[in-house]
Amino acid sequence: MWNQKRDVIDYALNYIFRYPKTEQELLIQLRKKGYSEGHIERAIDYLKEKNYLNDKEFIRSYIYSHLIRRWKPIIYVKYRLSQKWVNMNDVKDIIWEHIDEINEWIWKQIRRDIDKYKAKGENQLDILQKITRKWYTLNQIKKVLW
Repeated sequence: MWNQKRDVIDYALNYIFRYPKTEQELLIQLRKKGYSEGHIERAIDYLKEKNYLNDKEFIRSYIYSHLIRRWKPIIYVKYRLSQKWVNMNDVKDIIWEHIDEINEWIWKQIRRDIDKYKAKGENQLDILQKITRKWYTLNQIKKVLW
């Protein structure tokens, strides 16, 4: 019995350390591997207790990684997080905690894109169309333009 429990934990650790996962993603993977529900539950509890599995920290990391480092719009990041079965209320809370930083980043990105398109000689309407295709809202674009 101990052997199988240890095997589930070892597999789970290897799985989440390659690339961080949400609790639900790990649960699905462990079920695919055929582990018993009891062992899965105990393994997840153990990983949460050791803070190896923490959805809120995953959300924070994902937002930073995709929003700041990979230049993705916030609506795109929210959409991708929804596909990872995280609690969307947690996503909203974490975004609101950092809304000023996020807005500054968004405005910086929009300004960068506008400058890039202006340098290419694009007209204002084409610039606006191209920027809105990048998932930015009109309100975000207006704040930069006016």
